[in-house]
Amino acid sequence: MTMPPFKYRLLFQLAHGGTFTGEEETVEITVASSDEPITLQATSGGKTLGSSSQFALTGGPFDTEQEAQRAGEAAMAAVLYYAAKNRVGINLGTRHPATVITPAGKAYYSKQLGRPVVADNLGLATYAAEPTPAFLYPNLGFVVKRETRNFTEAIATAYQRYNLPLERLQLALELFAGSFFETTPRARFLILVIALEVLLERKRRTEDVQALVQDLLTTARAIDLPTTEKQPLLSGLEALVYKSIGQSGRELAKETLEGETYAGLIPDKFFNKIYKMRSALTHGESDVLTDRSVQDILTETERFVSDMLLAHFEADKEEALEE
Repeated sequence: MTMPPFKYRLLFQLAHGGTFTGEEETVEITVASSDEPITLQATSGGKTLGSSSQFALTGGPFDTEQEAQRAGEAAMAAVLYYAAKNRVGINLGTRHPATVITPAGKAYYSKQLGRPVVADNLGLATYAAEPTPAFLYPNLGFVVKRETRNFTEAIATAYQRYNLPLERLQLALELFAGSFFETTPRARFLILVIALEVLLERKRRTEDVQALVQDLLTTARAIDLPTTEKQPLLSGLEALVYKSIGQSGRELAKETLEGETYAGLIPDKFFNKIYKMRSALTHGESDVLTDRSVQDILTETERFVSDMLLAHFEADKEEALEE
């Protein structure tokens, strides 16, 4: 028995009532690195890119569901790349209740429509392409237009990451894209800085410093203290073998964004400023850093995080392609 071909469907929304430009219902995206067709489709409202409240990227057919899943994950990475490049919030479903269709509901709607039905939830789904299913989704309203060409060009560029490992970068991109759905400046600021922290890899300090830490550990282990006091002390000393988050962030910013300035500061100084603000907000000084004071630096923080993510996206892509 021959299995039916499979497709993927990535349903998403733009933040703050976003739409794309254009009166088309669909746009075909040509990807230089792949023969696989990708389609951007308006899925609600007047069913045009300029009036829809949500959109779908679809691709296929593929011989197996696993192939469709991998291609869909590549499409998701490309959408997150677009979000970072254009500083646009993307809702891929984490902030929306999923639509659930019971077996009885599926049977009812399938009979009414004369074909299978699939719950069209925000996020990635794979499905049998034959017979063509009907997609059922909640009717959600949205109003700010985004240039369609920017989106299709970003997808065509980023889809070269097909089936490449993302891990930390993927999470950082998700945090960045999701930050646009947070309406309060301080909360959004914290999400952006956390996205940076996810990128950081704490490296070991110099051998001399590591030797000093080992001497301190030896001394601490010999001291007679209650376990509840001694264990946290030892854990703190063991952590000193690695560079701090602050130091790691400053070095990464300096290395990645050399020549740029943010709010009049070179990259490592800017990271230092926003990381101190992050620490103040999370460790007892939230009454000093008001929404208004954070708002003043939020736009530059957004640009800084966007630039860092894009630089790492390109580096990660080149590294993976070399492998």
